[in-house]
Amino acid sequence: MKIFIFSLLFLSVTLTGCTGNYAKPDCKAEKVDMVLLFGTAGQKNAEKVISTYDGVLVKSYWEENLKTNDVTSYTYFSGETFFRWKLNRKGSTAEVSEYHENGNLKKRYWLYTGKILSIEEGSDPVFQYNDIRIGIEYRFDDNCTLTKTIDYDNLFEYTAEDIEDLLEGFDVYPDKTRIHQSKPNIVPLGYWTVVYKKKTNEWYEMGIDWKTGDIIDNTRINPPDDDTDDK
Repeated sequence: MKIFIFSLLFLSVTLTGCTGNYAKPDCKAEKVDMVLLFGTAGQKNAEKVISTYDGVLVKSYWEENLKTNDVTSYTYFSGETFFRWKLNRKGSTAEVSEYHENGNLKKRYWLYTGKILSIEEGSDPVFQYNDIRIGIEYRFDDNCTLTKTIDYDNLFEYTAEDIEDLLEGFDVYPDKTRIHQSKPNIVPLGYWTVVYKKKTNEWYEMGIDWKTGDIIDNTRINPPDDDTDDK
């Protein structure tokens, strides 16, 4: 089985505790005025922090509710799709939106991130898991026509939470676990790939059927290059 090693760093910042709420967004109503957004004056008080950066190649917007721990961040890289991330510092899910250059919504999807290890203003967040999609993904063209939906909860009946429960019996370090969800357009289909470290300091790669939860393979592997002996 091909070994997948995944970064725990995610590209930009996020907000939400929206587990189970995967309603189709109103694309036209959610259009973003980038000039207005990234030009917003920063502010900070006892309840909220807002900051912006408007550079030549990168623009960013950060907002955090200090009472609820909700964070919203937009990041734009010149000539590329720009992103909005929503999460809650104490949560384990994130809502991600991608936008076309004209400000119309391009994609809306949700991630199961596991524990949010850190998220700081102006920095990339660090998640326990990377890019595990849950709920329904909606895709739109630049005129707001819905072009595709993907129901990840229907595809992946055996969930990331189920994998966490399974691994409790394998005596692993939770923060040394990487879970990869094979995408519908990648072959071979039908499995999760889990790379984990046991408390005996051995590394394993496990394949799990995404429908039944059956263990397809569980093979000892060499430690990943980014493994550090800090346990």
